[in-house]
Amino acid sequence: MSDDRCIRRRTAPKDRTDPAHPDVLTPEDSSPSDGSSVTPPEEENNKAPDKPEDNKTDLPSDGSDTPDKPTGSEGGVDYVLPADGYVLKGFSVDLPVWSMTMEDYRAHTGIDVSAACGSAVYAMTGGIITDISEDPLMGVSMTVIQDDGNTALYQNLSAELPSGIEEGTTVTAGQVIASVGDTAMIEQCETDHLHLEIFTATGERVNPESLLDFSKVPQTDSGNE
Repeated sequence: MSDDRCIRRRTAPKDRTDPAHPDVLTPEDSSPSDGSSVTPPEEENNKAPDKPEDNKTDLPSDGSDTPDKPTGSEGGVDYVLPADGYVLKGFSVDLPVWSMTMEDYRAHTGIDVSAACGSAVYAMTGGIITDISEDPLMGVSMTVIQDDGNTALYQNLSAELPSGIEEGTTVTAGQVIASVGDTAMIEQCETDHLHLEIFTATGERVNPESLLDFSKVPQTDSGNE
């Protein structure tokens, strides 16, 4: 991956790690002294109303057949993997994890699925696309209210969408709804990936790995070379 993608668009944050133990937070970044848990940041939740601008990402075909890949289930609804890759960074809202782009520790409110730019993004279940917009930090984002009542948020997408994909479109499990892009400003230095978040009907965050079976996915970055 070119270093050009990692050029800072802001002043780089100071290194607040312990030089002797680079993976350990110094007191300034550790949990509050009163013992309360770390509050997840709001960076990945801000939504912008503007529609995404076009870019040149290659589109996958707009097929609607369910891919032959592992699935999970929730309430009797089968879940299809949202991209052809493994989990690059997991769900972590209580324990901050290192951000290569922002050079700090922060909560990760979804999962990153390794997938090359331009590769297909699939609807995990049937549902309705309720929002397509550009988040100022997480890039082109798509919200799908699923048939099981959960809400899926697909981010870091290409701005160029398959024909027929727009707000109000009803989708089926396994249908190509987007392609992986490079639009998330705060994840520019990470390996190419889809950022995925899932919420219950009451707004509670769900670890996507609890609904998706990645056990048969090869742990390799060959698709990003």
